[in-house]
Order: sequence, then structure tokens, then C-alpha cells
Amino acid sequence: LPSPKEVVEETELMLESMEPWLSKRETVFRSNHASNYLSLKGDLPMDREAMLEITRMAKTEQGMLKDEWLRRL
Repeated sequence: LPSPKEVVEETELMLESMEPWLSKRETVFRSNHASNYLSLKGDLPMDREAMLEITRMAKTEQGMLKDEWLRRL
């Protein structure tokens, strides 16, 4: 299984790579399920930079990530 840091890095890569303008409409992005280490909520492309900033901070500030026992897995 990926580590918490790897999950956040994958989320960052996904946010960087998504191109919702190809569908000519906004894309709702949510990662707020109980099992996620980091909860994000926004609309792409408008909120991309704000969500990327949060993911980048979370890679160095482990206190931003949900504890394992809270993930209920």
C-alpha cells in the first residue's frame, strides 16, 4: 500500500494533470471520504492552485493528514 506521503503526492499529480477545460465545463473535485488522509474540496480549474497549495503543504506538515485510526480501515 502507498504511504500517506505517496497518497498526497499522487493527489498532487492528479490535480496538476486534470484538464477539465477539454470537456468545456467545470469539474467538481472532492476527496472528503472518511478513508482519505487529506480532505480537499473544490471546482476545477478555478480552485486548482488552492488545492495544490494544500497538498504541497501536507507533504511536509504531517499534522495536516488524518491519523490512521480516524480513517476507519
